[in-house]
Amino acid sequence: MTQSEFPELENLTEEEITKLLNDKDEFEELFSNLNTVKNINSIKDQMVTMVADLLKINYSQKENLENVQKTHKLAKQRFLDLQQKLQQKFLQQNQLMNQFDYTSLIDKIEQSKNESDEQAEQLFQKVSQKEIDLDQFIKEFREIKEKSYLSDSKIKCFQKNLQDKKMNRFN
Repeated sequence: MTQSEFPELENLTEEEITKLLNDKDEFEELFSNLNTVKNINSIKDQMVTMVADLLKINYSQKENLENVQKTHKLAKQRFLDLQQKLQQKFLQQNQLMNQFDYTSLIDKIEQSKNESDEQAEQLFQKVSQKEIDLDQFIKEFREIKEKSYLSDSKIKCFQKNLQDKKMNRFN
């Protein structure tokens, strides 16, 4: 410590210094009135005020943080719920795709075509036995054969797609 830091002490006599050292109250009064100590105390008070202000800011930010955490928790739960729904949709889609693969579609269409061919045969029997007139036969036969022809076209298309699908699997 240099004397320039405490100019108030420069002019004290040896007796005054001894007296200060022996009398606590007088020492405390002199010490607290030193400009350097006043400056330090002022800075300390400012720092205490700043810390208190920062604590208030931190406390208000804590409330904001809690709100953000709650919002995040809700958003995360919504995300997980939506993700689970999406997984269920993919599972459902795969089940449907497996249910309606080309092979099963071809089988169903062939069954429908065979039913149409049977109906055409029965219709032909009815006209042969004169159970229905020719106009009715032509109208019904045409509808049945159109349905049969469309089924046959679908079968050929699905068989080609199935074959292409199998070929792509090996490429």
